[in-house]
Amino acid sequence: MTAPPANPPRTGIVTGLVAEADCLRKPRRGVAPRVLVSGGVPARTGELARSLVEEGAIGLVSFGVAGGLDPALGAGTILLPREIVTAGGARFAIDMAWREALAAALGDTGTD
Repeated sequence: MTAPPANPPRTGIVTGLVAEADCLRKPRRGVAPRVLVSGGVPARTGELARSLVEEGAIGLVSFGVAGGLDPALGAGTILLPREIVTAGGARFAIDMAWREALAAALGDTGTD
């Protein structure tokens, strides 16, 4: 594994595709987020998430573009979940304070 960055990220982001990562890599407010690409491989996604935590990330975001998710959603709609449900049905609550802070930073997301 490579050495952690000198200034560890507060938030780490994992995407499935390079094109998705490219949407996020532009510095904002002088900070470029740490974005890693898993190739859509679940085991690799877990490895990358763990490496981001080891680098100092205190929050993790899974980012993806889901154009065919729901035809009723408009372009650019942001979805912020209240829980994570695995393919096996296990449910994991997310940190609601962190979610709300992210929602506030993004503006009105129009999500439930």
